[in-house]
Amino acid sequence: MNLLRVISSTAILLGQARSLRRPFRSSALLAVPSPRSPRRGLRFSSLASPAPPASPSPPASLPRPRPHDVEFGVVDLEGLCWYHRGEAPPAAAVSAVRSAISSHGVWHVRRHALPPPLLHRLLAAGREFFDQPAAAKRAFSVGEMDRSRGWEMYPQHWRHHLRVAARLAAHGEPPLSQAHAEASTREGILCERFVCGPPAVCSEREMRAHEPFYDSQWARVFYESNVWPQGELRPAMEAAYPYFEAVAHANLQCVAAAMGAPHTAFDSLVSAAPLRHHSRLQLNNYPSQIQHIPSGQSPIRASQHFDVSLLSVLARQPTVDRAASAAGSSGALEVRLSDGRWVCVPAPAGHLTVFVGSLLALLSGFTLQGVTHRVSNPQGKRRALNSRRMSLGFSMKPDYTARALPPPELRAALPQLQDAAEETDAPTIGQACRLQVYHSRPSLASALVWQAQVSRVGWQNWQMQTTGIPRIEAVAKFKPWKNETLRHLRMMVRSDS
Repeated sequence: MNLLRVISSTAILLGQARSLRRPFRSSALLAVPSPRSPRRGLRFSSLASPAPPASPSPPASLPRPRPHDVEFGVVDLEGLCWYHRGEAPPAAAVSAVRSAISSHGVWHVRRHALPPPLLHRLLAAGREFFDQPAAAKRAFSVGEMDRSRGWEMYPQHWRHHLRVAARLAAHGEPPLSQAHAEASTREGILCERFVCGPPAVCSEREMRAHEPFYDSQWARVFYESNVWPQGELRPAMEAAYPYFEAVAHANLQCVAAAMGAPHTAFDSLVSAAPLRHHSRLQLNNYPSQIQHIPSGQSPIRASQHFDVSLLSVLARQPTVDRAASAAGSSGALEVRLSDGRWVCVPAPAGHLTVFVGSLLALLSGFTLQGVTHRVSNPQGKRRALNSRRMSLGFSMKPDYTARALPPPELRAALPQLQDAAEETDAPTIGQACRLQVYHSRPSLASALVWQAQVSRVGWQNWQMQTTGIPRIEAVAKFKPWKNETLRHLRMMVRSDS
């Protein structure tokens, strides 16, 4: 019986993905639906402008548009005054977000109320922490660096670091490495991060000892305790967390309004009082680079992926993320457009960058899709030697006990979701990642389809329990599995269009 319920719930979710073939018509938003066309990346064709008439291909002699010619819209949050008063977002902000989610799913925000001195303080504290030897930082890791707490590296970067460490132990440091100021550069670290969860419940164990929502066996997957080094890092991150939380929630309200739903459509999933989300704040360090091993054998700073979030909010360094950088060699944030091109995303001074994550795709019935992005390696030895990049990222994650279905307000607003009635037996977002379901379509017959396919920690735990593999192997397997599953889902949507 439970299996039938799981299959029924999965069919509803995948049916919502297939419903993209039915154009969304809303006279309040758009008079003429846009033509269907297969795309990669974010899809929100129901809000897109009609395609212009086809024109002949340009002569081969004309240059193709440069990647940095792409424009990313700017959303004015007006200091979040409306948000703190509990009002609806300004019409101009909603319109700007609608344009962004109708194209590439990335936008900048200004007047976000995040104090610049706090950002500078946090970056300075992070620099002090990251400039320690790896052995000192390892004391602030949790488990096998897979719990999204403390100091972490992705498995491929950890393996690269160990490989470099072995070479240095055997042959000693080359002169160039000895002279470099960054300890992480000398040790072959390409990407590292320090992560915390909601300070209100993840920093003090006794505060949640009697609250099952935070301290049950399943809750501990999402509310792992924070770990902190001595110094300024803890007070700086804990001070910054509520600012990022407010910016992310305000942008989520803009997204809901831009989709034609009440601006509060997602509010129950990310409540802060009482706390029901498990969002994390992450300080990223991409050290300068020295060629420790032969060229082409190093992983890039961050391979292409979707963020496991509703929305991701980034604070970046304008001096590094330049609009004129070439995609593939910028050393900074790059996103993939619907035509398959990779482009650099500039970081205007004083602005934050926001983009759609995989969980918003899931909870919008795949009306939206997560933004594919990466961080490339800087090219050229001289440039790489002074290419350090630091950023702050806030990943907004919903209530793990919520049903893995679009919220009722969104279903009421979007015709293509209205045939998905409330499914009381649908798994929760937390539970669903443990359910193994096969889809009946031949193209997916051998693929595992999960309701909450992008819930990393739960998927890894399920793999360890059912296959007996160690945690580090489960961590390494998750991203390829997730990308392949989402690729199958996109192929299914395009084939039904």
